[in-house]
Amino acid sequence: MLKKRLIINSLITIFSIFLTLILLEFFLRWDDYYKPYANPYNLKINNISYNLFLDEKKLNKSEKKIILFGDSFIQGEFCAFEKKTLSDYMQEKTKNLDVFNFGINGKTVINYLDIVEKISIGKNDIFLVFLYDNDIIISKEVCDLAIIQNKKYNLPLPQSCSLILKMKKNEKSNNTILKKINNKIRHLKIVALTKDAFVNVPFLKKFFFRTEYNKLWNDFESEENTYISELIILLKNKIESNGGKFYLTYFPNVTSITKENPNQLMWKKYFSKINSGNDFVIFDPYDFLLKNKTLNNMTRSLSNDHPSCDVYNILSEYYKKKLKL
Repeated sequence: MLKKRLIINSLITIFSIFLTLILLEFFLRWDDYYKPYANPYNLKINNISYNLFLDEKKLNKSEKKIILFGDSFIQGEFCAFEKKTLSDYMQEKTKNLDVFNFGINGKTVINYLDIVEKISIGKNDIFLVFLYDNDIIISKEVCDLAIIQNKKYNLPLPQSCSLILKMKKNEKSNNTILKKINNKIRHLKIVALTKDAFVNVPFLKKFFFRTEYNKLWNDFESEENTYISELIILLKNKIESNGGKFYLTYFPNVTSITKENPNQLMWKKYFSKINSGNDFVIFDPYDFLLKNKTLNNMTRSLSNDHPSCDVYNILSEYYKKKLKL
């Protein structure tokens, strides 16, 4: 009798936990809901499709423009439908220039190099290039494009690409069992919420892959660091040779906007290194965000580390001042 009761209680406990997790997942999905951007501008280059949140006709007619390059943090899909991304706020604050959002989900500097070749660059057009933590990773897509850029610009090919493209080596984001499991379940909101909570615990932080790629930004001998630096320099030269103005910056971490945030120091070290022997104009928005934040955590939801629309508004003030708009 006691054994039967124990089994029943265990089953009830397991069912209760399972039901709670399901309800929590539904709540987190509701908390992260947003409307899609209407009619994005689709661009296809080298068999890669890009959905851009901008007006193609306005882009083609524009004589003086600011172009923001970056990943999903610049794209701002959460805020784009209501026109509250960084480009939208910057457009509100300047009347003599058109501001265009070239943020693209999951892309990096090598993609921007492809896209900039499709843009008509006018004299003194401004290109503001935002880096983010995971831009430095060498993926299969990066390797595919690296072969094209190698032929076009004689840019050295990362050594790991030959093995990645031959399927003899996994990307660093998928080279262990734990990473493979993570890639299968990472889209669950419960998983995202748990990971974001644990990664802020100092003892646990070192076990996360994001810590591994953060280290690469200051590992100046790594092929990832060497390659992305070469891409950035090439992108700068490409833009400036066509009369444009190139500015380098990064999108700050908004999960913990505090003085102790290690990401800011990481970027300072990287920018100091890449600017050695090069003539970069570099913007560091972190102190401005720290001073003007409304919360320590300014993410868009409990389970998503992308910025809220308020972050875009704050940063637009910073870049308006730095660019003297």
